[in-house]
Amino acid sequence: MADTGIGIAADALTRLIRPFAQADLSTTRPYGGTGLGLAITRRLCELMGGRLQVVSQPGIGSTFTATLHSRVESALVAPPEAPLPIQPGRKLKILACEDNEINRRLLEALMIRRGHQVDFAEDGVIGLERLETASYDLVFVDLAMPRMDGREFVTQIRRREAQRSEPARYLIALTASVLKGERERCLAAGMDDFLTKPLEHAALDQALARFGARVKDSDSAPAS
Repeated sequence: MADTGIGIAADALTRLIRPFAQADLSTTRPYGGTGLGLAITRRLCELMGGRLQVVSQPGIGSTFTATLHSRVESALVAPPEAPLPIQPGRKLKILACEDNEINRRLLEALMIRRGHQVDFAEDGVIGLERLETASYDLVFVDLAMPRMDGREFVTQIRRREAQRSEPARYLIALTASVLKGERERCLAAGMDDFLTKPLEHAALDQALARFGARVKDSDSAPAS
């Protein structure tokens, strides 16, 4: 992909692939953005065994090249990639409240490779509607969503559970924020776990393992 935008200085190229990095902080207001786009794109390329390259000249524009490696098969359709070994336990049904399409696709790919099913809601309002009509093992909640954000969503869920004497749902916060104390604020608001974006394989697996441990402890607890 090529553009004719403001371009990027050579000394800034190496840091742009890091989350929240921008070539020049002065471009934040006139051009917008949070510095996540290239980091997410690079991560997607790496997940598919490729890499991302950038060539740019200030005042002229930039060219972004994604290189992916694939085998040429004689059949018209290549056989699907073998899924990751599924950890012991049942297949999970997951709801993800996430308004960003790229993040939804990434999360879906990660869950399918782990043998789980995932449904999506583009904001907290739709997420509440999904929970009224279907049962889910756990819920991923993006903190920054339109109409109803993640914090209001978890408040509504916990209030509903208390009013209806429902079992507490397992809620995992998703956020691109790196502000100090964000995790603690999320847990205090009623979240059970916390993950930062872009999602990493190891962090996701650890969160699913913590959920599994919680379920195991709950199942083994004596009835009152």
